[in-house]
Amino acid sequence: MLLHDERLPPIDCDTLVGWILQQAAEEPVSVGNFYIIDVNDHSEYEKCHVVGAYFYDRLLLSRLVFETPVLKQASTTRTTLVIYGRESERVSNVLFQRGWRTIYLTGNIDLFKEKYPALVDKNFDIDQLREQHDRKRNNVYGGRLWRSASASRVSTAERKNSREKSARPKPKRVLSASVSTKQLDRPPWKPWHS
Repeated sequence: MLLHDERLPPIDCDTLVGWILQQAAEEPVSVGNFYIIDVNDHSEYEKCHVVGAYFYDRLLLSRLVFETPVLKQASTTRTTLVIYGRESERVSNVLFQRGWRTIYLTGNIDLFKEKYPALVDKNFDIDQLREQHDRKRNNVYGGRLWRSASASRVSTAERKNSREKSARPKPKRVLSASVSTKQLDRPPWKPWHS
């Protein structure tokens, strides 16, 4: 579980779709409940947006009263705001500094449309989205075979790096005249004067 003041890292479209599918299956999501917030211009929002996304005018942040009903609801229920669109990173940072749990979504609406057409379709079908997600996850580059092969390459590289480090000569310790070896060998929790 995330702490109140912990900054959340950005996510990509695949992660968001996974969260949507988990929420639809009534499984717990790592960030808890979340609202999807679109900060594009209103004309872009009207043309195309992620299904279930709420519009938020990013220009409201410069005003004294910037809360909308969605922000008020998110504040009272400690719901995470997943923000995407133009200047989403800046909007996410400002709202985080003002007390909301925020995370921004990398990419743009064209990328979402390309990867998951069901995510931006007005006739939303959760089964179609699940099918697209499973197909993407199990393709040649993202399936079990690729993940296990890449994990094998990573562990091989780590073993090689550790062998190279152990083969290097260790530098000799040089002690100054004011520090005795007894002081260096002491456990860190014991005081210097004992």
